[in-house]
Amino acid sequence: MHLRFSQDIKSLLQRLAEQPLTLGDILTETSERGFSLVITLLVLPFLLPMPPGLTGPFGGACLLLSVQMLLGRRSPWLPKRIANYKFPRSFAQLLLQNLGRLTKVFQKIARPRLAKIAHNPLVWRING
Repeated sequence: MHLRFSQDIKSLLQRLAEQPLTLGDILTETSERGFSLVITLLVLPFLLPMPPGLTGPFGGACLLLSVQMLLGRRSPWLPKRIANYKFPRSFAQLLLQNLGRLTKVFQKIARPRLAKIAHNPLVWRING
């Protein structure tokens, strides 16, 4: 049985209190849903004014993740250097707390539907 996404985030916050959190830890904790979380983290900077030249790496990482989904991977893979990136503790805590609040609201509204279709490998690839 999978934990709700807000419970995954709560677990990450507890781990953050004990040790620094890496991108690899987030992917391990969230498993299949890690694709959504990492893509969200990579897209967030686009909501703010960015200096020229920074859009390429973020867009490239999003492309890398979407190609992995297209190829049928169920958990995201990132190079070790990127996966071992440690988030500053204050930033990670703020981000996870706000993301936790947001997902609790969405979980009240949204419910899993059409699981047979959603878990179909072809649909997963189309989403990628």
